[in-house]
Amino acid sequence: MEIVAVMIIVLLALLFIKVFVHLGIFVITLPFKILMFIISALLVVFFLIPLGIVAGLAAILVAPFALMIPVLPIILIVIGLVLLFRD
Repeated sequence: MEIVAVMIIVLLALLFIKVFVHLGIFVITLPFKILMFIISALLVVFFLIPLGIVAGLAAILVAPFALMIPVLPIILIVIGLVLLFRD
């Protein structure tokens, strides 16, 4: 009976040690997590948002030309005929 009690005490002690080791590792890595959060926030604010705005403006400027792609052969034929019959 005493062996079972000793085993339970050892298991509880190992459980507490496991919890404290896990908390210790979390506390040690917490500054790195905070630093990575700050770096990623700065990256988003200073790079990704401006790049998204530039891409949106480029899409607005390019969209009319992209819509004209199906008509492009007709436009080229008309320009060719105009150049052919001019003067």
